[in-house]
Amino acid sequence: MSKFAKFIAGISFILLVLLIAVIILSYKLITRSHPKLEGTLKTHFLIDTVYIYRDENGIPHIFAKNEHDLYFALGYVTAQDRLWQMDLSRRIASGRLSEIFGIETLEIDKLFRTLGLNETAKKMQKYLSEKSIEILKSYTDGVNYFIKTNKGNYPVEFKLLGYEPDEWSITDCILITRLIAWQLNFAWWNEPVFSEILSKVGEEKFRRLIPRYPQNAPLIIKRYVVPTGKFVEANVKFREMFGMVSDGIGSNSWVISGKISKNGKPMLANDPHLPYSLPSIWYQVHLNDGSFDMLGVCIPGTPGIVIGRNNYIAWGLTNVMLDDTDFYVEKIDSVEKKYFYNGAWLPLNEREEVIHVKGKGKYSFRVFSTHRGPIISDVYEFSFTEYIPKADARYITSKAVSMQWTGNLISDEILVFYKINHAKNWDDFKDALKFFTVPAQNFIYADVYGNIGYYCAGKIPIRKNLNPLLLNSGETDVLDWICF
Repeated sequence: MSKFAKFIAGISFILLVLLIAVIILSYKLITRSHPKLEGTLKTHFLIDTVYIYRDENGIPHIFAKNEHDLYFALGYVTAQDRLWQMDLSRRIASGRLSEIFGIETLEIDKLFRTLGLNETAKKMQKYLSEKSIEILKSYTDGVNYFIKTNKGNYPVEFKLLGYEPDEWSITDCILITRLIAWQLNFAWWNEPVFSEILSKVGEEKFRRLIPRYPQNAPLIIKRYVVPTGKFVEANVKFREMFGMVSDGIGSNSWVISGKISKNGKPMLANDPHLPYSLPSIWYQVHLNDGSFDMLGVCIPGTPGIVIGRNNYIAWGLTNVMLDDTDFYVEKIDSVEKKYFYNGAWLPLNEREEVIHVKGKGKYSFRVFSTHRGPIISDVYEFSFTEYIPKADARYITSKAVSMQWTGNLISDEILVFYKINHAKNWDDFKDALKFFTVPAQNFIYADVYGNIGYYCAGKIPIRKNLNPLLLNSGETDVLDWICF
């Protein structure tokens, strides 16, 4: 063999050894974080013994003797399988992505800091029912027990990004419920988009292009429109970056009476058309508290079955896609930090937000709010404010845009789904949904007694004079939401 051939053979051998070493190290790195699926764990958090079985598909079946242990175990197994997904979700909702991704996600963080989901979650926690607090405390303890006992063996994403997960909190659970509400909010782009169209074509063409929409007529939008407004751009960027934009928007639910089914029993099928993602948006699980079975899918980071069945009923849901968001043009005194409302100058609520950006240090900005909600235009420029009514033109240099959204209302969806999970009949089901607020959902129902039903749940704003297509003046209460 020539020297050159020996050299090539030697290099090839070294490269092969290095390749094998990389494969082995990668395999160990990935499998090291795999959850423990067999064996026994002992912890003082449990009141009694809990049994967790995994079927051939890896779906956990949790058998407990009380609710405390049940939700602790649910928190633990969810963290086993989805801790990275849970951490990413709370970072999105709280505007903390830049801590791990750097400057690339700063605009997304500014968006969610401005929306104030974290502030809303903290307020909601003060008003939760005792039952919700009990459930969330048990679930959170379960998540944290996994985090504490698996230090150094977290999912590979944590190692690749060079950080470890913070302790889980009740606020984090609530945050994720509000993040889901925002993801299912289709009204955030209506007024900015239509106002942007108005700014491009003028009032005359706009009225011909988009006449006032009749209440009894269906609406078909044939293509997805993305305007140039930075608020909308940041929102679209967030949805695209995390795989939340889907070509097939729309869902379906089917419930068929036993009177026309072959076996005489009701049939229920539910197909929410949510974007494809890996891991899935849903986490499938079977829960048993010693006397009651609940099967279906949860949202990782929150307790309770969202879509599923129990011993007596089955239920599904689809998004109502209602207009639960409005934008208002506010008259602002930027020096005194006040806004004009019903003939008086009222103080703006103010808070400072500090975002830690990986490799760049701190980024600070201030968020102002009216009684309706946050001032969006302080962070994202609205180029179409020149198209507010001509009577207001003298105030054009002191305008700002605020946003009102039902997601900023105080509610307790944790209790709602707890009651649904334990409902035994149609009356129980309806009673639970009376307190559902956001995101508004179409619920379908079937039970072992042969009954079927439909219930639209959620707070739908009632407006008196407000134009649902465009920005509206915020200087009086004439265009305020009346009730729900």
